[in-house]
Amino acid sequence: MRVGALLCVLSVLGCGSDGPPPNCDTAEEQEACLAASCAGRVVNNCLPYEYSIVRSASWAPEAIGVDDPSERFRYRIELDRCEQAPTRHDIRLEFLRPGERVLDLLPTPIRIDESTPDDPAGPPQRNVARKVAESETANPFFGPEIPASRSIEIRVEPRAGAQLGDAGVLGGTCVGATLLTTYRTGRRFTGGP
Repeated sequence: MRVGALLCVLSVLGCGSDGPPPNCDTAEEQEACLAASCAGRVVNNCLPYEYSIVRSASWAPEAIGVDDPSERFRYRIELDRCEQAPTRHDIRLEFLRPGERVLDLLPTPIRIDESTPDDPAGPPQRNVARKVAESETANPFFGPEIPASRSIEIRVEPRAGAQLGDAGVLGGTCVGATLLTTYRTGRRFTGGP
């Protein structure tokens, strides 16, 4: 009964006077989804204020050796999310082969929440906060699935975390606009010089 009532409320929120929620496939539609979400609407399987867009991602250093335990991997990710986001966003880095997800590169997602620093330049939209996650981690390029000395695709996927409320657990299904990037791996480490 509660689920049915919740769906009714969410459908009303998502289909208010502005019409049905937009699709979030193209860059233009993603911008519309972010604006609608930050205005309190349900979009693309996201509760109000949950939708987000990965604006950029960069990796360093270039050509980390595959299977090299001495290497460190640095990342910088910019995420636009609603200022009133009710929960954290978890960023997953996934190694892809053409057409298939192979594995998560990090053992735990990168967490972005209200404590994550804002980009001083800020986003051009109202009600949106541009968060910047920068850190360093152990070399994520381990295993026979990772090709050495090749360009690989990394998908950067933001997902809003679940919220615990009076009605139980809400959300946890919102995937924002992902970003595909390319990274060139180094030679395979064999244990010698």
